[in-house]
Amino acid sequence: MKDKKDKIVIVGGDLRQIHLANLYSKTAQVWVYGFEKNSQEFENTVQLISGTEERKTVLSDADFLILPMPVMENDTYINAPFSDQKLEIDVILKEVGTNCIVYAGKITSDLQKRLESFKLRFYDYLEREELAIWNAVPTAEGTLQIVLEELPVTIYGLSVLLVGSGRISRVLWKYLKTLGADVSVSARKHKDLSWIQLDGCHAIHTKELKTQIHNYDLIINTVPAKILDKTILEQVKPNALLIDLASKPGGVDFEVAKQLGLKTIWALSLPGKVAPLSAGEIIYNTISNMIEEWRE
Repeated sequence: MKDKKDKIVIVGGDLRQIHLANLYSKTAQVWVYGFEKNSQEFENTVQLISGTEERKTVLSDADFLILPMPVMENDTYINAPFSDQKLEIDVILKEVGTNCIVYAGKITSDLQKRLESFKLRFYDYLEREELAIWNAVPTAEGTLQIVLEELPVTIYGLSVLLVGSGRISRVLWKYLKTLGADVSVSARKHKDLSWIQLDGCHAIHTKELKTQIHNYDLIINTVPAKILDKTILEQVKPNALLIDLASKPGGVDFEVAKQLGLKTIWALSLPGKVAPLSAGEIIYNTISNMIEEWRE
């Protein structure tokens, strides 16, 4: 049994990090910084850092620092929508003790260099497989919400194309098929095409998109590469809905889609928007796994 509780500091983030703090407060000492606008959401056991001196003291003695996903608002400031102030990343990292381990979501190459310059140990929880798998569920449910809000027809009987056959796509096609949609899925690898067929969907090789995409009323991209370019978008039905779930730079040429008058929605970070408590618990479980593995 451990002699003392872990000291965890959570800096910046949204409702996911608030739920994360509340979960950790049951087993650890938890401090939060950058949540002035939503401080009432925390459990009584979560301690709010009130000023610069207290922040320096707490960060210098912390076991773990947890930063949001994505970490940065821009090149300088931490993503902290619930803060009344701008949280400069270099100021925070400079105050972190050398024995502290930093966990963050979507660490850019620039942020990695900064963490290394401060000689801090760090891990990106967005790269963990279990987080990616479980995040596919709220992403898929959030996508269905968008479809129901944007299309004037039922999902039942809808002709749907999923571009890409990864984790999110796999969850989506199960949901869509259950609701009665006619689902096709594109992929490059023959093993993926086989799994698509085995699950009862129509399999389309990516190279056939240009000749097949005109058949669909709903097109959902999950591939973070510009697959849906001008030559393909010109074949899309004028009244079709395109939803891009891929992270930047996305998979749709949005400028071309706009010129063609196609309705396109770039739906980023859906887990944190549609199911923040579930998304916070997913992050909690993932980081807890990482800490346990580090201690082994």
